[in-house]
Amino acid sequence: MHAEVEGHSDTSVDTSAEAGPDSGVLSDEDGIELDAHGTRRATRVKIEEGIEVLVDGKVATLLDLSVVGALIISTTVLRPNQRVRFSLPDPDRTIRISASVAWATMELTREGPRYRAGVEFFDADSELLRQFCDQHRRDDE
Repeated sequence: MHAEVEGHSDTSVDTSAEAGPDSGVLSDEDGIELDAHGTRRATRVKIEEGIEVLVDGKVATLLDLSVVGALIISTTVLRPNQRVRFSLPDPDRTIRISASVAWATMELTREGPRYRAGVEFFDADSELLRQFCDQHRRDDE
């Protein structure tokens, strides 16, 4: 199930997840969520193979996901700072998010060029993203 979103919203970051020994998230003294290396605002979850998302209405493959962003592979050109509409498939409804390409690199493959990109979310529903991560977490994760 895929859909597009109309419009974009202002940048915001949700840091409401509770940190703790079972959460996989650490907090620094300012309350910003960090990974074990202290470099990320939220824990990344590797996603099972075959999950496709829409980025500006075009199909991309989801590799990992957090409440603040995602790692994707797309055959469509993606450039840093590009505003995009990001949609995750969900059995009940499509999860629509305004986002921006944080970084992108082109990879040459036998099938042709593709783009590996980090996408930062602006208006994501953290609880819906956590549920999506739990449902689609890779088994070896």
